[in-house]
Amino acid sequence: MPDEAPTLEPLADGTGFRVRVRRGKARNRYRIPSTDRDFAERRAAVLVELGTALGNAPPDLANSWIEQAGETDGPGLLRIQAAVAKFAASAVKVKRKEESPAPPRA
Repeated sequence: MPDEAPTLEPLADGTGFRVRVRRGKARNRYRIPSTDRDFAERRAAVLVELGTALGNAPPDLANSWIEQAGETDGPGLLRIQAAVAKFAASAVKVKRKEESPAPPRA
């Protein structure tokens, strides 16, 4: 399946597409706000790659990065891809919420 192109689903309101991305065991749909199908297919491929790289990431962080990647262009997308690459290479350590509770309020 990695060689297959991601399947785009048109949004009901006609403002773009959505794509299903597997991240670890989870499968979520992410919005691509573009009516250009060729652009949306290229962006969907990027989102699928990010989902694969973020398989072991905390769900809230991974979902945030993938959502942002679907909506941003240019330098913003490059910044997200660089952050995901660092994370995937274990250059960045992220504690899960359970391991890093909020400090007590005064």
